Amino acid sequence: TEHLSGILLRYRNFLKRKIVFCFFSFVLAAAAFVAVTMLSGNGDEEISALNRGFFCGFAAAMLFKSVRFVLALKNEERLRKMYIQSTDERNSAIVKEASNAAIVIAILCFAVGGITASYFNKTVCITLYLVTVTLGVIQFCTGIYFNKKM
Repeated sequence: TEHLSGILLRYRNFLKRKIVFCFFSFVLAAAAFVAVTMLSGNGDEEISALNRGFFCGFAAAMLFKSVRFVLALKNEERLRKMYIQSTDERNSAIVKEASNAAIVIAILCFAVGGITASYFNKTVCITLYLVTVTLGVIQFCTGIYFNKKM
């Protein structure tokens, strides 16, 4: 029981750091949104609407995650269940495989998007290719990092 309470205390501190991360991510996104809105002035309304939608979606995701973490911190049983779920080997393997598949699918989609965009707009094409390369580099580097870590 004493060992379990120590583990849960470390997990509680981990969740507190995640809440702080969500808060700072929200603040950074809000600052970027305000800066882009101010710099663009009376720019393209469609782009402004896309920015608002993206920001609202991101803010909702950060709020949802933070609320889940806060509720777990306030309820010992919920905290314990969340800890067990997050450390379960089967769940970890599923998340790992799903994440790997998602990044590969995203890379393929951006590559196909870049090829398609090359027929219409050079800037969009180059942007999509840069995103494709960036995702590939991120996947490669995180693979090296986690192989060394494990």
